[in-house]
Amino acid sequence: MFAASAAAPRQRYQRFNFSTILVITKTKNFFNEVKIELQKASWPWEPKEKGIRRYKELTDSTLVVIIAMLLMGGYVALFDFVLVNVIHFFTRMH
Repeated sequence: MFAASAAAPRQRYQRFNFSTILVITKTKNFFNEVKIELQKASWPWEPKEKGIRRYKELTDSTLVVIIAMLLMGGYVALFDFVLVNVIHFFTRMH
């Protein structure tokens, strides 16, 4: 009776251990694949340059995005202001 009760926890431990190994293996494979894909990517900086010049493309792109967002925000704010005043003009009671 003692030997049978000792075998049951051992089987559970082995199943748990196998699934843990499987999860760890899948996780390692995933991160290895991520590393390979990131090496294939085109990065917005020049690896041979030094200092701030290395990030010229990155800073230029960031500046373009900031200017575009400011222009778009101004356009939306102006359009909103005009529409609110037009609707207010037609709906106010005299």
